[in-house]
Amino acid sequence: MYFESVANNSMKSSRIFPPTNIGEVQSYMISKQSFSLPRITKTDGEVTVAGAAVINGEHMQLQGYLNADETSGLNLIKGKAPDGVLEFKMGGDFVAYEIKSSKSTIRADVSDPKRIQFSIHIEMEGNVGEAQLSGNVMDTNQIAEIEQKTEEELSRLTTATINKLQREYKTDAIGLGVFLNQEHHAVWEQVKDVWDREANYFSRCEINIETKAKVILIGSAVETRS
Repeated sequence: MYFESVANNSMKSSRIFPPTNIGEVQSYMISKQSFSLPRITKTDGEVTVAGAAVINGEHMQLQGYLNADETSGLNLIKGKAPDGVLEFKMGGDFVAYEIKSSKSTIRADVSDPKRIQFSIHIEMEGNVGEAQLSGNVMDTNQIAEIEQKTEEELSRLTTATINKLQREYKTDAIGLGVFLNQEHHAVWEQVKDVWDREANYFSRCEINIETKAKVILIGSAVETRS
């Protein structure tokens, strides 16, 4: 029942990693590609579907886990959070930004294969489904501030995920190696044997996050106070 809930609810929360079928896992194992799997935990009799397990491709070993926020960051980087919710505060007030569409684009500067520079651009549209803000929430300045705070939350989540994968796990669960293989194959052939193993070029590479968020609708649940 709980395994099934992963498939049913993964598109409803950015904090749940999407289900991965056996065929995909087999493909990862054959290619020795690092990957992540959804995590299901049981604490005090309560089962929680959140977070992700990180598997290193070299020895197919569990490197560790991403918490709910880090999993949200990973989903956002990979463009797999179309219906999640970002929750944050503006000046002490609560805002819930409902993601309606999300697109992630990767660019790479491979001039130095030992220190490849990646730029990941995340573009998002969503609704303000719930908020309690001072002033007029329909004011263009207020909307612009919500968009800015959403972008800051995107940066916070994704940066935390990248730091965990690069510095602690040294494992490319993002799929940057796959991107290099597809878009810069000659360079990938040079680095594939030391990408997230041995010399670990993945942990050395520079990853910059660029974010753009747009508010397209103010939900009916919004409450304002003066």
